[in-house]
Amino acid sequence: MKIFYTNKDNRLKKEIIIFGSGSHAKVVASEILKLNKYKLLGFIDEKTPINNIIYEEKSKKYRVLGKIKYLNKITNKNTFGIIGIGTNFIRERIVSDVKSINKNFKWINIISKDSIISSDV
Repeated sequence: MKIFYTNKDNRLKKEIIIFGSGSHAKVVASEILKLNKYKLLGFIDEKTPINNIIYEEKSKKYRVLGKIKYLNKITNKNTFGIIGIGTNFIRERIVSDVKSINKNFKWINIISKDSIISSDV
């Protein structure tokens, strides 16, 4: 039986995968879960073994789903990605690698509820 996650408007929740599995990726995961608008599937990472637990919240464990080369097996049309790595040149390489595998892959921006943006920005 497949479970569908919906938001308060009864629409299908967007599924999100996070690229990376370090401390920045964990912060991104925390913010996604705080928003309670998305279904976090897990993490894509080139170095961390598949099924390693990266983040836990309550009784739910979020794991490494695989490497970028398996992206098309892990995702569907309702899956979006976000990069949880702070180093810009690595972020750029990930985007390039993803485009070479799936040129139509969709990305999402997450803005924390706790963000404060200066008035002069």
